[in-house]
Amino acid sequence: MSPQMPRKVLRHIFVSFFTIFLSHTFVTPDCRAYPTGSSQQGTSGPGKEVLSAPAYVDSGNFEADIVEQFVRQGMKCFQQKDTRGAIDHFARALLLDPANKTARDNLARISAQTSLPAPQRIQLFLCDDLLTLNENLLKKLDYFTVKRDALAAALIRQNYPQASIDQKFQAIRNRFILPADNQRKDAGTMSPLETLNKSLVRDQERLTRELQSVRGQISWLQEAPKRQPQTASHVKTSGSGEPWQQIADVREGLNELRRQVNALQEDVQHKDSRIAALTKQVVEFSLKLTEQEMIVSEKVTALSSLHDAYADLQSRQELGQKILEEKNTQIQSLQEGLAALQADTAVHTREINSLIAAKDQALDQWEKILSIYQGKLKDATETIEVRNADVTALKEQLAMVRAKLFEKETALEKTKEKLAGLEKQFQSVVSDPQ
Repeated sequence: MSPQMPRKVLRHIFVSFFTIFLSHTFVTPDCRAYPTGSSQQGTSGPGKEVLSAPAYVDSGNFEADIVEQFVRQGMKCFQQKDTRGAIDHFARALLLDPANKTARDNLARISAQTSLPAPQRIQLFLCDDLLTLNENLLKKLDYFTVKRDALAAALIRQNYPQASIDQKFQAIRNRFILPADNQRKDAGTMSPLETLNKSLVRDQERLTRELQSVRGQISWLQEAPKRQPQTASHVKTSGSGEPWQQIADVREGLNELRRQVNALQEDVQHKDSRIAALTKQVVEFSLKLTEQEMIVSEKVTALSSLHDAYADLQSRQELGQKILEEKNTQIQSLQEGLAALQADTAVHTREINSLIAAKDQALDQWEKILSIYQGKLKDATETIEVRNADVTALKEQLAMVRAKLFEKETALEKTKEKLAGLEKQFQSVVSDPQ
């Protein structure tokens, strides 16, 4: 009947689960398995001690040794600026021991870093809220458990059957049994911090249901004395007197009992007639009561789910408030940076304006020089046009000269031919003078 038993069972399950991955975890104790860490994580030196082999201890408490090992590795990774490795190791430590103050304090220090990505920061805030909420639920559960045990002990002292109390407690507990879920679903795709948050959510649901169960048991214990049957009997006995006097007293008692029995028989007949008349009404009312009980059961279930949703919404609201405060701080720092940037921009604007004025002045001078060159270019263009006209005239004259030269060359050729004919005639005359 102890409410601590489920937590012990869950803790043993987690111990078994992490024992399977213990060898893989201790093979790389120097945090170099995480790519987001420092580039010098494997170097040794002052303040950067690297474990070459797992440190085995003989404390006798295997679970505490694993938690201590995870905390040491988390602090080691945190000193080496390996934020992801530190978060993973601290989350593994809290999975085994949610009350470990060192792991919680270090996660709080990590969540205060401004360079942390938003998803990891949200997971860390959610983890802190869930741990605080579970602690409060556990304190309430312990308080109401002590109160329930005290009421049960007082009821047992009043001769109430222990078996009835145990049976009623079990019936109430069965109404708030947490439905089984597949805890290994998506176990390979979630980070240790997400696994921790999921485990804390399951612990929250379990503690909430246990708290409702204990409250129901307390409510039943407070109403139990009103339903307890009267079992005490009072018998008049005489410690002295003669036997005949005792016999007379017994006869008188028997006669009184007969009268009471007769009266009871008449009363029973009267009540039988009333019962026969009310039987039909009882059947109708029982059917209506069954319907009402079903409706009430659905309403209780809906109310429980609404309560859980309200608790979740409240935690989300607190988380959103923290994120909003952080965003306000960031906005304020951005505004200050914007003001400094505006001041620098004004200084640069003045410098740029002075440079632009100098460039404008130089541009005016170049425009004047360009206008002078444009005038000279215009004169040169006119001169070139005149020269082009002269060249055209010269080309025409050259064509005429070439035509006349061709005519003279033709006449010269004819003259050469005549001279060649005359030479032939002259030679013929010289060779044959007769």
